[in-house]
Amino acid sequence: MGSTLRKRKMYEEFLSKVSILESLDKWERLTVADALEPVQFEDGEKIVVQGEPGDDFFIITEMLTYRGLKSCACHQSHQGGH
Repeated sequence: MGSTLRKRKMYEEFLSKVSILESLDKWERLTVADALEPVQFEDGEKIVVQGEPGDDFFIITEMLTYRGLKSCACHQSHQGGH
C-alpha cells in the first residue's frame, strides 16, 4: 500500500508542473494520477505516427527522442514541457 501512495504523490506532483494541466484542481490531478500506467518503449520503436489515429494519451516523464518529418532533429524535453 505504501508504494501505491508514493506513486500517487509522485504523479500528482509531476502533473502539477505540466502547464496544459494547470487548470485541474488537486482532486482532478489525483484522479489522473491514479489512472496513469508506466510504459517503456524499445529503441527505434514508433510511439506516435503522424497522420495515424491514436487511442492513447502519453505523458512523457523522461525522454530523449529523435523525430523527423522531412529531416531528423533531436528533441529533448524537460519535466512539465510539451
